[in-house]
Amino acid sequence: MSIRDGSRILSAALLAVLFSCSGGSAADIAAIYGHAVDVNAALFFRTPDRTTYVSTGDIDAMWLRDSSVQAMSMFRDRDLIRGVIARQERLIAIDPYANAFHKDYGVAERKFELDSLCYPVRLAESYVKATGDRSIYDAHLYAELHIILKTMLIEQRHNDRSTYHRNEHAAKDATGLIWSAYRPSDDPQAYNYNIPENMFAATTLRNMARIFHEQYADDASAHKAQTAADRISQAIETRAVFWSSRHGWIYAYEIDGLGHAKFMDDANVPSLLSVPLLGYEYNKRVNAATRAFVLSSGNPYYYRGRYAKGVGSQHTPSNYVWPMSLIVEYRTTNDPKERERIVRELSLSNAGDGALHESFDVNDPRRFTRPKFGWVNALFEQTFL
Repeated sequence: MSIRDGSRILSAALLAVLFSCSGGSAADIAAIYGHAVDVNAALFFRTPDRTTYVSTGDIDAMWLRDSSVQAMSMFRDRDLIRGVIARQERLIAIDPYANAFHKDYGVAERKFELDSLCYPVRLAESYVKATGDRSIYDAHLYAELHIILKTMLIEQRHNDRSTYHRNEHAAKDATGLIWSAYRPSDDPQAYNYNIPENMFAATTLRNMARIFHEQYADDASAHKAQTAADRISQAIETRAVFWSSRHGWIYAYEIDGLGHAKFMDDANVPSLLSVPLLGYEYNKRVNAATRAFVLSSGNPYYYRGRYAKGVGSQHTPSNYVWPMSLIVEYRTTNDPKERERIVRELSLSNAGDGALHESFDVNDPRRFTRPKFGWVNALFEQTFL
């Protein structure tokens, strides 16, 4: 029996117990786990240049965000993941403003999404933590980190320094926040400072500062990264917290620095719901109020139905909840009843093929989007393994 098969059987057994305790079907949870592992594993392809191409699923392109999360389920194969990291280094060097690439390294989408520069850093650090292999701290990763740092610093002064001009709206420059054009859902932003993405960027920059100092003895770059992170955090806490008459002080989803804000959340991570998972030093009271807002009718993308309730997205139809948001909700609560409900709803989302999909109709799970979606299946595996 392989390590993969053994861990899958063990995890499926544990999940079956969990589902039984929560009124769900043991057969359903075992099927979901098995399919989740298989769906994600089938999307990795070794290439002649000794890198690893990772397809997102039924859309055959490699997203920097998706491939990072998908790879975090495959650390048992070091060579495979070293190949993912190597390919990401090349992709970011080709175009740090692109979010997705074809197998031949051509740009599939050039939507600047700030999290696309954060996830590869998290993948590299997660790989070292999981394997102890520090040899990835080489000249190639060093170059990647410098490109990421340079791009983030430019976009902290977008109006003055950037050459990227897509989906621009009026925004106050030099706030400390990093400008971006598209959400993690690939949809255009209403305002160009996305708060969950900036939280993730602050964490990423602090981790980069530590890597520059500890691994490369580059204190000048470490100082730049740390300073940029501090400016982001200060800007978030002073500019992105607003009063809600129903919930109290909450984080906005997007702002322009001119006083305007978008109050919503989206299923794609980073999201406001996922803040505790980002590593950002958030205000606990504000985050608790924000979570209450996100999981309420105040959030225009929160849906309730016969089979589930949770967060959806502008990217998918109305009344479609994302299993990804349910998994994030599960990971960010300590309430046993809430977790039991989520596990039950994940079971009920099974449309008969055993896999988790991008989104499903809260009143009819047989209606769903994307039959093969690696990211959510990888996240499910990581959460319940």
